[in-house]
Amino acid sequence: MSPTCLVQLHALFQMMFATITPLIMTGSYAERLKWEPFLVFTFLWEIVVYYPCVHWVWGGGFLSKWGVLDFAGGIVIHTSAGAVSAQARPLGRRDDADAPLTLREHRGR
Repeated sequence: MSPTCLVQLHALFQMMFATITPLIMTGSYAERLKWEPFLVFTFLWEIVVYYPCVHWVWGGGFLSKWGVLDFAGGIVIHTSAGAVSAQARPLGRRDDADAPLTLREHRGR
């Protein structure tokens, strides 16, 4: 972190990533979990998976000491969200998996 950056501003910047990352993975298990398990899983995932990954890469952890640089969040955000998205298959099919896809005609006014 830059010595000229306020700690509060840096924390707000990191909170933005902590908020966006679960949204990326939500699409993989949407309509496969009920609301309560969804909230519990997302909360636990952030604590057990996301925050350690953030520390490893951005917080001076072992990956940072090895020289790993992650400027756009590809390692921390997309890899951790992608890993959980790949594991959504055992949750079963979506609620509307058998429903035919219908496209309604849209006419502008």
